[in-house]
Amino acid sequence: HHSPSSSSSSPIMTSFLTRAKNIGIKTKLKGEIALLDHDTKSRKKKFGLEVYDLLAVLDIENNCFADAANAQANTALENCRSDIQNLLDQRMEKKQQQTEIATTRATREIDAPPSVTTSEKMAKVGNSMSEAGTKAKLSMEKKLLLGKVKTRKETFGIEVLHLLAASSSSETQGVQACIAAAKKDVDYIRGKKEKKENEIVQLDAGS
Repeated sequence: HHSPSSSSSSPIMTSFLTRAKNIGIKTKLKGEIALLDHDTKSRKKKFGLEVYDLLAVLDIENNCFADAANAQANTALENCRSDIQNLLDQRMEKKQQQTEIATTRATREIDAPPSVTTSEKMAKVGNSMSEAGTKAKLSMEKKLLLGKVKTRKETFGIEVLHLLAASSSSETQGVQACIAAAKKDVDYIRGKKEKKENEIVQLDAGS
């Protein structure tokens, strides 16, 4: 009878180490794929900002994306425009409220008699502080609404880029170029992602 030699356990150890190494490589690859997914989303958001503003500058109305296959993109654009108009209307309301506060204050200061008693002076200070607080709140709300406008344009980019065919998507050259550039970037990222996914498949096949 032969006693188990150290060499017989070596392949088992090698196999274990290989598996452990592969798990480490796969974890790293999955992390890199997650970053590439984030890059894709960021590029689509950037496209949304670019193409929406471009369409606004060119003053292109509905059905911008001429290809019949892009009816879904046109619907998404109409919805986006409607949402953004709603946000801008809300912002305009805040602006009007700020103007009203300033006008009311100016009128009161012209019409009001000078403050004589301590209570009158305190009331005046109280009014000023209250108005300043309201104006600051309105300014913050206006800023938040602008942030929502930006986010809505970015969401539009995520919604439509995959629907658009750069070759016939629009009669406007500038819009076509914008779509083509975004698609090229997203395709490049997708290529890198697929390569990493293939590496994971090969590691799984080898284990």
